[in-house]
Amino acid sequence: MTTAAGELRAVGLSARTWRDMNPSGQILIDAITRSIDESSTVVAEISSMNRNVLFEAGYALAKSKRLLFAIDESLESARRLWDGVQLFSTIGRLNYHGNGHDLASLVSASLATSSASESLLTSILSEAKLPQNNAVFAPTVPVRFQAADMLDKELGNRGTIQVLASGDDLGLAPLAYYAGEIARCSAAIFHLMNPDRTRGTEHNARSSFLAGLAYGWEVPVLMVAESEYVSPLDYRDLLFNYSTAAQMVRHVDDWLSNLPLKPGSSRRLGRLAMDLDLPVSSFGQYVAENEDSRLDDYFLPTNEFTSLV
Repeated sequence: MTTAAGELRAVGLSARTWRDMNPSGQILIDAITRSIDESSTVVAEISSMNRNVLFEAGYALAKSKRLLFAIDESLESARRLWDGVQLFSTIGRLNYHGNGHDLASLVSASLATSSASESLLTSILSEAKLPQNNAVFAPTVPVRFQAADMLDKELGNRGTIQVLASGDDLGLAPLAYYAGEIARCSAAIFHLMNPDRTRGTEHNARSSFLAGLAYGWEVPVLMVAESEYVSPLDYRDLLFNYSTAAQMVRHVDDWLSNLPLKPGSSRRLGRLAMDLDLPVSSFGQYVAENEDSRLDDYFLPTNEFTSLV
């Protein structure tokens, strides 16, 4: 990336890596997000699904920056990780072969052929719903270990919140689904796994990106992780490493109980939501099995509804 940035500067573009920010003496993520805020385009090299880079890429997307993913296609592991994470499968990428000169050329060509108005964020949020009070985005992990079961039970037993994305335990939903759910939530909880667990690397990569997206939208974010998980520097302050499942549940409970209140309300939420009612409040979950408790609330179209539309 250093070589690519140098090549881009040589042709008159303003390009910098995190090393160019001189972040010494500063909180690293603050320096990086400030630099992203000042940029129009972010190039994320994710051949290894680096969790710092993915968090920053999610933040950049939340801020509606032009986001370019790049992978070293000569690495079989890079192609395998890209396919395994799934989240970016419908998004174009820059395929270079470990050569910074080639990457710089691909970035220059992409900037020349695409308009800044062609926002990825706009397209993935085209069908998003309005923010919802007391909705917590908490995607399920792909392996049902004890702590995961206890977290799901703790959230499910709280009658005052609605848990979003809890049924997509395979992580097969498209980016538009996750982004839409985060856009309407009041808070977000991400459960990160021991990377040695089945699909742990892919799950942690996906969660890091989505956490960056939520962070960029100023949604209160809590990340909890098994003790074996080593936190990247970018979101270390957001992460709680637990030794026991009971310890994790207590921490989540305390965190939820201390989320800010909506003025004039006794109900907890993480951020203010618009008070606007629509004739149809929900079109259902991406995972149908997650709807079994809400079948009585399903909407059936009628002639009156058709006339109103």
